Order: sequence, then C-alpha cells, then structure tokens
Amino acid sequence: MIRKNLQTLLITSIVLFIFGSSFYFGYKYAVFNTDFHHYSIMLEPFLDFKNSFKLNKDIFIQYGNGQVYLFKILSNFFEINLFTIGVFSQFLFSLKFIIFFFILRFFVDNLFSIIGVIIYYLLYTFTQTISSDIYASFFLHLFVLLYLYNYKKNNFYLIILTSFLIFLTVFFRHTYLLNWVA
Repeated sequence: MIRKNLQTLLITSIVLFIFGSSFYFGYKYAVFNTDFHHYSIMLEPFLDFKNSFKLNKDIFIQYGNGQVYLFKILSNFFEINLFTIGVFSQFLFSLKFIIFFFILRFFVDNLFSIIGVIIYYLLYTFTQTISSDIYASFFLHLFVLLYLYNYKKNNFYLIILTSFLIFLTVFFRHTYLLNWVA
C-alpha cells in the first residue's frame, strides 16, 4: 500500500514538474523574447474584432476564427495583450503534457507513460512562437483523451463533447480541413 502511494506520488510529481517547468520556461520566453510577428498575427484580429470589424470580411484570419472568440471571452477576465497571449498560450501548451500522460495510460503502464511524456517534453519543452496550432492541438489532445475514455462506455453526452472538441480543433485551425480534403 505504501509502495503504491509512493509510486503515485512520484508519477504525479514528475508530470507536475514537467508541466511546471514547461510553463516556467515558456513564461520567461514570453516575457523576454516576444516574437512580434506571430504574436501580432494572433492579437490583431482580436483587436479589430473588438473595434467592430467583421471576421473574414474586414479582418484577415490566417488560420481560424477560434482564437478571436476565445480572446473575446478571456477579455472579460483580464486584458488581452502580447504578454497575456503568450502566457495563456504557454499555459495551454503545458497542459498538453498532463493530457498526453493520461492518453498514454490507455495503452501502456505508468512507467512507459512517464517515459513517453519525458520524450515529448524533451522534443518540445515550451512554445517559442504562438499560433492557433497550440489551441487546436490542445483541443485535439482533449478529444483523443475523452474519445478513448468513452470508447467502450458510449455515453451520449461524451460523444457530443468529443464532437464539439473536434469542431474546436478545426475552428482554431481551419487549414486542417485541407488535409482531409486533399
């Protein structure tokens, strides 16, 4: 019993360390190395939308409309600027490590799940540029996790939720549709 608790504590600590260090490095990068090109591509459509311009008519949307609506919702809680876009994007990016661990748990045990998350972390510790890919991939990770969870249960509400998550994936990065069409 104690050994199982220690193992769970160790696994939780490793996953939380990976999440925390990814967020810390990304936060520092967002503060000191703001990439004005990518950050502006994300910020400008939101600011235009906030100033009553129409999406896809007056505003050029390169990847998807999702981030404009997300920033509109988030602007009710905090100011949207270059800094907050970088920090929020990094937060979602870092959450993917936790979600990825639980995805791997459907296929392999704790040890191999941790190894998989560590490899994922070593390949892509934090995001250096922000784009709609971060948001789309976050929702895609959530989709896979809930799809696997619901695979044998066939819960109608989870089917609706997973369908909505795949919609959000495309809504944040509509160029994903080009892969399906081509």
